[in-house]
Amino acid sequence: MTEVPQFAQWAEINQTDKFTCIEPLSGFRRMLREDEGYRIYLEPGASERAIGEAVLDVLKRSRVVSPIDEREFFEADRIMRNYRAWHEDFMKRYRYKTKRDAYKNMRYCKVERSDGKISIKPHKRDFKPGLWWDLPPERTVVIPETNDPGIVGAAAALALSHCEFASITFPPKSPAAR
Repeated sequence: MTEVPQFAQWAEINQTDKFTCIEPLSGFRRMLREDEGYRIYLEPGASERAIGEAVLDVLKRSRVVSPIDEREFFEADRIMRNYRAWHEDFMKRYRYKTKRDAYKNMRYCKVERSDGKISIKPHKRDFKPGLWWDLPPERTVVIPETNDPGIVGAAAALALSHCEFASITFPPKSPAAR
């Protein structure tokens, strides 16, 4: 059984050619969005320092949530409502017409601050929008805990560069499907 560190904070970073979105996650073993929907959107080409400032800001908002004391936080309806709200927000804000377009070049990293370090774990995008696979541990960027936004932003940029995209290939349509 894996224990959650006494002090742990989490965030996620989603990045496309139109934006970088950084938002806090909270939870216990499962990290989830908060109801308030706080997120920071940065323009393409944001500096490493700006990314680092955003990561440090959202990490402060993350919290460990007891599954015993706050059961409602882990309810499926709440989780899906918050996922849909985030999805609708960025799709509308950046005028994506389809999920396929939105996720086509999206990168995703999960950030954890605990035990005196900050770990930024890149993921591989599945061919289905919104599905992600863990990459090998050696792809994770780990730095000593710091409040220097330049260092945190450089680590985030490096981790984002480690993200991978699944090749999207669709079989030809059968004559009956045309």
